[in-house]
Amino acid sequence: MFLKKQYGHGHMEVTLSTKSWCIPDKVISKFDSRTQQLSLDKEKIVLNVPYTDSLPQSLDKVESEKNKLGVTGISVSLITLEQVFLKIVKKEEGTPLNELFTAPSQKITDGELCIQSILALFWKKFTYTRKNLTNLLFILFLPIVSVILMAFSYNIPADSTNIIPLKLNIYRHPKALYSSSNEEIGQQYRNTIQDFGEAQLVAPDINVQEALDIFSKENIAEYRNNFIVSAEFNNITNTTWGNGLYSNLAVHSVPLTVNLLSNAFIKALTGKNYSIDLSRQQLPSTLSSSEIELPEAEALSRVLVFCSFFFPTMAFFVVHPLQETKTKIKQLQRMTGVTSLTYWSTMFAFDFLIYTMSVLLIMIALYIMDIILGIRLYYGTEILYMILILELFGMNILLFVYLFSFWNKSRTTITTILGLTPTGLVIIQYLIQKVLQGFPWLDVLYNLQKRLFRLIPYISLFHGQIGFFETAVQNARCRRLPSRLFDVACIATNDVCCGKIINIYNNEYNFIFLLTIKLINYFFIIYF
Repeated sequence: MFLKKQYGHGHMEVTLSTKSWCIPDKVISKFDSRTQQLSLDKEKIVLNVPYTDSLPQSLDKVESEKNKLGVTGISVSLITLEQVFLKIVKKEEGTPLNELFTAPSQKITDGELCIQSILALFWKKFTYTRKNLTNLLFILFLPIVSVILMAFSYNIPADSTNIIPLKLNIYRHPKALYSSSNEEIGQQYRNTIQDFGEAQLVAPDINVQEALDIFSKENIAEYRNNFIVSAEFNNITNTTWGNGLYSNLAVHSVPLTVNLLSNAFIKALTGKNYSIDLSRQQLPSTLSSSEIELPEAEALSRVLVFCSFFFPTMAFFVVHPLQETKTKIKQLQRMTGVTSLTYWSTMFAFDFLIYTMSVLLIMIALYIMDIILGIRLYYGTEILYMILILELFGMNILLFVYLFSFWNKSRTTITTILGLTPTGLVIIQYLIQKVLQGFPWLDVLYNLQKRLFRLIPYISLFHGQIGFFETAVQNARCRRLPSRLFDVACIATNDVCCGKIINIYNNEYNFIFLLTIKLINYFFIIYF
């Protein structure tokens, strides 16, 4: 029925008996423009005429002009299914069946087909990422947690030699009790206190200490928070005695007590124009006091914190290829002509773009931390070096985790292994290295394990980061040193800051070389 509807529905077969001199085109022109000539003999023309409202008029017209047209007879019939099949065989002989009932299309090949496959794979990867934003957020922001924890580990000693004035107004609402047998001295003490707070004269029948005890029993909170100093002045023969009382809770109460007593005596004897101003200043630090005794130990804790969050992030990159392997989508894509090189290249390019975004966020977080804490650790060289080693690590680790997508294990098992095993592995390797390093007669074994273990990207990054931080913290120390200490840096000791030049990272070129070699190895394993 489909074929009949496709080729025969709405059509009529018109058979015309003709004379030998009849011109078929003139006869056909009397019918609808869609009329087709099915066959032509010497005395017969068979036409396929669409069934329209104008068909009877066309037949009448031919009938009236048949002598002029050379037509001797007309017969009309419906098109049969047999005629449909004959028409198909005659018209479409040699044509594949799928091309008979579909619109014609142009097949693309070679470079155009490759580009179309790549764009389709990119769109598929983008759609997957958009529908799994949780994984993307973990990749981008989980390493930032390690940066925050690293920030808490920094304790930068201040080397401020600024002069800080010490006056009673450094405490809020200061109060004082006093007694004096010398009216002038007592008045000057009172005036000095009242410039910053409140002074109260005690009753003559009790001393200041007793008055303070009574006040503490009445209001212990005010006593502890507001009473910083107190004093009593007594005249004995020709001598005036001053006794200062101070709070053991206020750090600067002792020097303030002495200063207030001294000013009371000076102003009473010389007038109000004279006084003693009090201030404090830290002794300048020495060059040796700023030295970092164990730079490796300081670097180790921070690198472990960073790796504990950064390594599990890499496990998220195996989820998509593993899912496509389990669901056989990867095999279906290969059946469509997508090569392994095209598939893994697009997967790697998209994942590496996301990884690069994560690296840039890490560097922004480290730079902000450096500015806020004033560490002076990340300058141009350090930032570029950090980006370089992380990008090289990313190129290696993406190809490395792709290998696990061929493993016939569950998604949970594989992501757990990739998330937790690397951190444990680097700790074990580090302990083995330190044990072997302590025995000189095991140097051969030490060098062997060093070369073998560092073929693993995680361990390479771990040692690269330790080497980076060991040198970078020394650089940061030199940047924080006051300029006056650089003048003596090379006089007595061979300090690393001598000459203000610390050219770093020379030992890290081996790490970069190893990562580059491993990148080539993983490339051949994945693609070939």
